[in-house]
Amino acid sequence: MNPTIHLSPRIAMFNGAVALLPQFTSRPLGELPKDEQSNVLNQAVSAARHLMKLCDYGESALTIADLKATIAAATDVQSPISKPEWIRLPNKGRCPYTGLGRSTLYTLATPCETNGHKPPVRSVSLRRRGTARGVRLIDLQSLLDYLESQANETNQRP
Repeated sequence: MNPTIHLSPRIAMFNGAVALLPQFTSRPLGELPKDEQSNVLNQAVSAARHLMKLCDYGESALTIADLKATIAAATDVQSPISKPEWIRLPNKGRCPYTGLGRSTLYTLATPCETNGHKPPVRSVSLRRRGTARGVRLIDLQSLLDYLESQANETNQRP
């Protein structure tokens, strides 16, 4: 007689995530930068959680197509980690999403003479009443759309 081993749902999900890790990276996890490690782990856990939900809903036999769809969804849906809705102006260096510097981003996101007092990129300034400083957040999709429009305009010129 073979004894049946019952795993807790958390252990089963963890084992599933570990089994899925090779689908998200071709390099060993230890060789990846820390931020990339976190992203890969989150994607694997998300995919494992989704597969467990499929099993909970009565899907007794998962197919390879289910697995591929889950992995594709995890890498695509997990975008909030790699692509947030709002970003801060970088303190040092360049924006990790566009490569633009702080001053360029500020010029694109705030009304000034350079942009005719009509910023092409949506942003918001968060500041408490009575304080001199706040934080400017830029709508990342607005910024990416603007850059795409500039690229299209450049490609259409003769």
